[in-house]
Amino acid sequence: MSTELIAGNFRRLHPLTMLYGIITSLPGMAFSLYLALKNPGDLLFVIIAAFYGLFSLPFVILRWLFFQFQITPNAVNIHTGIIARQYRSIPIEKIQNVEIRQNFLQRILGLAQVSIETASVDRTAEGNLQFVGSSDAEHIRSALQSYKQGDNAPVSEEKSDIPVFGMNVCDVLIGGMMRFSPVLFAAAFSVAQYWQALSGNDAFGIFMSEIRALEGGALVLTLVGLIAGAALFSWIGGIILSFSRFYGFTLFLRDNKLYKEHGLFARWKGTIPLRKIQMLTISANPLMRTFGFARLEIQTAGFGREKSGAEIAVPMADFNRVVMLAHNAFDFSLPDTFRPLSPFAIRRAAVRYATWIILLCATAGIFLSPFFYFGLFTLPIAYFIALLHYRWRGYAMDSFGNVIARSGWLNNRISIIPTGKIQTFTIRRSFLQRRLGLATVILDVAALASLRDISIADISAADAEIFTEELSSLSKKRYKR
Repeated sequence: MSTELIAGNFRRLHPLTMLYGIITSLPGMAFSLYLALKNPGDLLFVIIAAFYGLFSLPFVILRWLFFQFQITPNAVNIHTGIIARQYRSIPIEKIQNVEIRQNFLQRILGLAQVSIETASVDRTAEGNLQFVGSSDAEHIRSALQSYKQGDNAPVSEEKSDIPVFGMNVCDVLIGGMMRFSPVLFAAAFSVAQYWQALSGNDAFGIFMSEIRALEGGALVLTLVGLIAGAALFSWIGGIILSFSRFYGFTLFLRDNKLYKEHGLFARWKGTIPLRKIQMLTISANPLMRTFGFARLEIQTAGFGREKSGAEIAVPMADFNRVVMLAHNAFDFSLPDTFRPLSPFAIRRAAVRYATWIILLCATAGIFLSPFFYFGLFTLPIAYFIALLHYRWRGYAMDSFGNVIARSGWLNNRISIIPTGKIQTFTIRRSFLQRRLGLATVILDVAALASLRDISIADISAADAEIFTEELSSLSKKRYKR
């Protein structure tokens, strides 16, 4: 198939795509059949089971028959749709990234998913080949990269790879111990939902009834035990998720692009073009800070919209090494001191955190036990959290023309943004901010959705005006150049 791929012919997906579709639809089919057999008098369950039986298998086959793709030196053309046909063309020069992904079952079947990403906000406007052969996926990626560089006849030419970063098994395990994840909670919740549907027992309702029946010290001890168990569960979940996700993590540099590969059961391969990098983020949770570790995330134009909005370039390493690795993207310097927020930011943050404490205690007092109203005595904690919030947050401009912003009193983040990548900057003032003479400066770059914009919150209104004037002046100088 590889030679036919570069010949410009329309091709279908790998035939085992149909087998994969049938296997992945079996759990839903079996569950609907079980409900129909258990409730023979309920017409709804019978209709659902019949729908699965009559339409799932034909749909898998028809989808494979009607999906065709073509790769040429000018564009990737994809034809999809069974009833309503869609003809999509992705110009080669618009392709930003080509990802290769494989979950455990796909690796067994020798299949791979190829995602062709552009800078489009609409994910449906991009290319998704589910699935091609594993070797064909690599050939597709190398062919597209060669076409993008202006080579009309891609050849398998070995190029030197410069190692940048790697993690062995020990590093991955230590990295997992430095994070918490709700993955086990999600798995337990899904199992509980299926069990409740199959058995008819309302285990969650019984558990909540038992909690409401407790009083005084017994209630406190039970809640402390639940919180400790939840923390342990999250910690174990973080280890499992990190080991599964970052096993065999390698990062290397080739042709002014960062290439990374990782994954134990599901394998992931992708690229990060250095010229497309919009922002760097160095972050550390309390555990990582205690042992001097940090992680590096990269925001790239057109990438990272599926999950957190960032590509993880370094899952975990020594803080100084993370800073050194970040210089592969662009030059910057971390300042010794940051411009502080306005002291009135402490008052605003204290009001916000106190409001959350009041709402939490009131909700627990109403629905669980009046004993939780004693939690209102913890209101002074809101001030100390606000003080931490004030001391950590700050902003600066380095000698290379980058904006450096610190945020997060619990999960510390240092965001580094070249001023040339900033699309817009906005000053926003809420009602309480206007009363306190505060403002928030919002920096928008091409890689970020509105919820991921970098905001420098609660600086004085005068400082916000001065800062935006600095940004405007730097932008004008770069434009003249």
